[in-house]
Amino acid sequence: ADGSDPVGGESLPDTGGAR
Repeated sequence: ADGSDPVGGESLPDTGGAR
């Protein structure tokens, strides 16, 4: 994952997790 949380930032390059 790219974000701080596993949800929302798994395959997106610049999410912070939950979006």
